[in-house]
Amino acid sequence: MIKALKPTSEFSRSVLTLMTGTSIAQAIPIAISPILTRIYTPEEFGVFAIYVSFTGFLAIFVTLRYEHAIVLPKKKSEVDSLCIGLMLIISAISLFFLAVSICFGNDIASALGSREATSWVYFVPFSVFLLGTYNALNYRLLWLKNYKSSATGKVMMSGSNAAGNVSLGVLGWTKFGLVLGNCVSYLISAAYLFKKNKQRPLNLKCLSLEKIYEVLGRYKSFPLQNLPSAIVNGMYNNGKIILISLFMSSAIVGYLSLVLRVLQIPVTVVSSAISDAVYKNSAEELNSGNVGRLRNRVLKLLLILLAVGFFPFLTIYLYGKEIFSLVFGAEWAIAGTYASVMSLGLYTMFFASPLTKILWALEKNKWYFYWELSRLALVSIPLVYFGLVGSKEIFIVWSLTVGLSVSYLLLVVIVFSALGRSFCGRV
Repeated sequence: MIKALKPTSEFSRSVLTLMTGTSIAQAIPIAISPILTRIYTPEEFGVFAIYVSFTGFLAIFVTLRYEHAIVLPKKKSEVDSLCIGLMLIISAISLFFLAVSICFGNDIASALGSREATSWVYFVPFSVFLLGTYNALNYRLLWLKNYKSSATGKVMMSGSNAAGNVSLGVLGWTKFGLVLGNCVSYLISAAYLFKKNKQRPLNLKCLSLEKIYEVLGRYKSFPLQNLPSAIVNGMYNNGKIILISLFMSSAIVGYLSLVLRVLQIPVTVVSSAISDAVYKNSAEELNSGNVGRLRNRVLKLLLILLAVGFFPFLTIYLYGKEIFSLVFGAEWAIAGTYASVMSLGLYTMFFASPLTKILWALEKNKWYFYWELSRLALVSIPLVYFGLVGSKEIFIVWSLTVGLSVSYLLLVVIVFSALGRSFCGRV
């Protein structure tokens, strides 16, 4: 019976391997959070959240999205040329970020609310370089079909980050323990992927600048077309913390970052898994011309997700303060209050976000991009407004959860509108 449950095709095995690695890697930060909150203060969590958001956003630019092109060439020589070209790009942009951090590091840190701890800014260029290198090496492993090493690399990054955070905190390095542990984890995981890539090393003898320019030119659509969408998505994912840090203290950022760490990650993992299944099923139904049946299935899925998520998020809404105080320590009771408020937005995100890939199946990519823009505006504009007028912290959190709720309700309307148009077009 167990053998019957095992995936038989190479594709299924590769997907299962990558999903397992990703799930473990994302579970580790949540699992160690109760330990970290008893070692580090909310202010230190806040500085770390700003560093992670800043690094995550700049990492979009450092590769210009060329890493996604690595899996496309048929010839290894073209893959190697693309990797070398990408490493040159990563190095050049990282050096630029380093120069900016040297010249304006203190000003950037002060503007983002971490006036007491400014040294994190100088870790950013190195972290961005290592993260860009990791992504390039990871996609080369995917081209080599070494899925196990790719999955292991993700677990190693998350595991070494957790071990470093706890170890440095216990040793008393709490001021920079979270930042330093994260940076070291990038180094360890990148070194691991580099070692695995050496099993089929780059053929440097066959490379030339002319070949590198040729391959980069062939895949120029990635920086020209994919990068703008990635920037919008990155501004939403990382911009929330950065915007809040402009108006609030590091402690407030720390409270909110813990909420997003332990609540948003599970929502994202579950939603991503469901959306992949929905995407495949949607494509099959559309190819069969069964748009009406697809619409009914999507409605049924939406109702199921509404029911499944109702009681867990209701529990957080009613008892968030008590739960966070018990699990993370009394010092984090304020984070529990924020979790109660954020549960409304995250609940909407839980039942609506799996529908995003239906727009891809309907080939409504522009609709999806416009929705991403509207989501960014609905979340960021109220944050900026309440921050500028000096509102209380709780109002800023409420503006965030309302922006999330409205944007994902808008997504539901857009998806059913797109399904209705496709249905009318096929009648």
